[in-house]
Amino acid sequence: MNILFPFQFNDYGQLSEVDENTHIRDMLEQILFTTPGERVNRPDFGCGVSAMVFGSTAIEFITIKKTQIHSQIQQLLGHLIQVNDVIITTEDNRVNILIHYTVFKNQDQYSVEFSR
Repeated sequence: MNILFPFQFNDYGQLSEVDENTHIRDMLEQILFTTPGERVNRPDFGCGVSAMVFGSTAIEFITIKKTQIHSQIQQLLGHLIQVNDVIITTEDNRVNILIHYTVFKNQDQYSVEFSR
């Protein structure tokens, strides 16, 4: 069962469901924008990308964040996808993250972009 994120109810009062590709995208978004320590029972969950908006744009910092993102996704979703590349760009007060990945189930490749 792939539950829609954020949670919503359908016309029958049940949790809304989504297809597998949308569910994977939703899980990626949760990993990226959850700050480590934010989840009580999973203190190491998340990448805290939102903090990058006001953080350093130095290449070293971006490289470390890229490695952290790749590692977190592989650790949490490694049974579903293979991360092929993570690209981070910054402009003014905006951070753009492009993730290229392959779904193991059907070997389809996807790209998804998140901005904050």
